Amino acid sequence: MFGRAIGFAPAGSYWRLLRRISSSHLFAPRRVTAHEPGRQADCDSLLGAVACEQSACGVVELRKHLQDAALNNMMGSVFGRRYDFSRADDAGSAEHLKEMVREGFELLGAFNWEPVRPTEVNERCARLVPRVREFVSGVIEEHRTKARAGDDLPRD
Repeated sequence: MFGRAIGFAPAGSYWRLLRRISSSHLFAPRRVTAHEPGRQADCDSLLGAVACEQSACGVVELRKHLQDAALNNMMGSVFGRRYDFSRADDAGSAEHLKEMVREGFELLGAFNWEPVRPTEVNERCARLVPRVREFVSGVIEEHRTKARAGDDLPRD
């Protein structure tokens, strides 16, 4: 699963290709500037959610809000899709995505800190990979459907 991702690809020609693609497409100044309105919206949403929790509970657990904002930033930049965590129709798919991301991060930590149990890590990866592929395939199909309908798609 992770051998093809830029952070885990072995040093060599494939890694250099991924780095070139990232720097010329994902992290190009024009692309970063183009996503500024989305980052501003994520920040506004973060501040609103924090203020709402503060007024309701008196205290705020920032981790959840920061994770939601980071997830929205990543999803908006990579897939052109952001979530409104307060809406019920977005909340279900967002929770599914957040659970996959959490599992992925746990597995990343497991690779570094728990080399004694590679079988368990491999089994968890084997269960996560199809879920991630299904999610990404759904996003791609959504883009294709919108393209066929003539919708103006963001360049993500």
